[in-house]
Amino acid sequence: MTIKYGNLSQTFDVRRFGAVGNGVVGVDGSVTGTDNTTAIQAAIDACRAQGGGRIFFPYDTTGVYAFDSPLTTGATDISKGLKFTGEGGLTWSFPFDQRKMVSSIVYRGSGASSAIACGNSTGITFENLWLTTQGSNTQNTTISFDGSAKITADIGIRDISLKNVHAFGANGYSARLTSVVGLSWIGGGIYPAG
Repeated sequence: MTIKYGNLSQTFDVRRFGAVGNGVVGVDGSVTGTDNTTAIQAAIDACRAQGGGRIFFPYDTTGVYAFDSPLTTGATDISKGLKFTGEGGLTWSFPFDQRKMVSSIVYRGSGASSAIACGNSTGITFENLWLTTQGSNTQNTTISFDGSAKITADIGIRDISLKNVHAFGANGYSARLTSVVGLSWIGGGIYPAG
């Protein structure tokens, strides 16, 4: 039996909200390029307001979408059927060639507990994405799923799916799961800080 959340026929291309995938990763791991925080969060909020759908990160210019402030799916109300999708399907290649990567979302800020925070969410999917933080803040978690602030006993974080997703924490945690019911992670990986 397949459970479907949200209207996945709706696509929210982050470029329509002003995002530009023009980040360039330097040899030291630093990322230059446009701060896409406002545009990405606007796409997430629009998707939630329409009852779910696909938040799409196309491989634009370099495929690297940098953001300087944390993103959230919403912590006090229920988010259902949000599918964060990058373009591509290839993973790391050596020697490093950004053109052969999946779309990347890179947090450049500091002081946040989570770069991407998913709270009280049901049917959230991340697919074909590289998620990472940069910098020296050891408190940064790249992605967190926190269902501990449940509105009712049966509502929290449920049915989370990650497919070909690579999570890397520059100095903090790569991924943090709290009170999650139903998680599948197929392909990709969780890489330690270092």
